[in-house]
Amino acid sequence: MKRKLLALVIALALVAGGFTLVRMKKEGIAALAKPRPVIPVVRVAAVTEGALEVTAHYLGIVEPVTRTDLSARITAAILRVEKREGDPVHEGEELVVLDDRELQEKHNGVRAEMLAARQKQAGARSTYATQEAIYLRDQKLFAAGAISREALERSKAIFDNARSVLDAYTESIKGMAMNAAAAR
Repeated sequence: MKRKLLALVIALALVAGGFTLVRMKKEGIAALAKPRPVIPVVRVAAVTEGALEVTAHYLGIVEPVTRTDLSARITAAILRVEKREGDPVHEGEELVVLDDRELQEKHNGVRAEMLAARQKQAGARSTYATQEAIYLRDQKLFAAGAISREALERSKAIFDNARSVLDAYTESIKGMAMNAAAAR
């Protein structure tokens, strides 16, 4: 019971102290001197004849005449950003530097495939030359009646197959060359 009574007395003392502080602050403010009005400073000039420049200030948004969205032709990690949003950009300037290690590996892989295809093409060219000589010889033998038509047709089929294999390797190398150029 004594604790409750003591807490009540302390609370009343704090409230009374707060009211007293507010009243004293108000009296201190009322006792201050009233501020004097400020006299504005005016510049005076003689009247003359001339051009009057008129300027006006407006709120607005400045937008470019042309807008361009940039995107990369490849997907890669960004190593460095050279320009930020709002920076002026001129033609030919680098905006970002991309990590091209994966692209270099792909390029080297295509070059290795191309080298292997060229070696296969050399073998196919040799086979083609051999089959061409055999077919020409078989034509002469057929004309002399030394071999059958079936043997000549078989020789022609093998010759045509050798030519198509050589052509396939040639076209494959052309395609790989384009892929290697694109991977650069």
